[in-house]
Amino acid sequence: MPKTIDQKYAESAYNAYIKLKDSSDKDKIFGYAKKLPMMIINSGLVAAIIFKYKEHNGFHKYFLKWLTGIEPENDKKRDESIEKLLENASSLRYYTSKALRWLFWFNKFADTEKK
Repeated sequence: MPKTIDQKYAESAYNAYIKLKDSSDKDKIFGYAKKLPMMIINSGLVAAIIFKYKEHNGFHKYFLKWLTGIEPENDKKRDESIEKLLENASSLRYYTSKALRWLFWFNKFADTEKK
């Protein structure tokens, strides 16, 4: 049976969570991921990503690779990812919706961490 869209989002978010949960700054990453949906709603997807990109580079590598299919291994690739998000208004709405749904799942997994 094929996976639903939500199952694909959850699987990707879970894989990112597994890779990031042993990071030395996981509390910072998970705290940022919790705030990111509201930042996206208030400021827009691209502004929210760029705002703390350097500070949360590890998280954004998984997030942007999943979102755009481009691995942002350097500034040029990161810019390509951002350009893909900004192709047109329809694609920006699509990617925003997709990002919020992925973050929903990522934050559910991050919430399972013992405090």
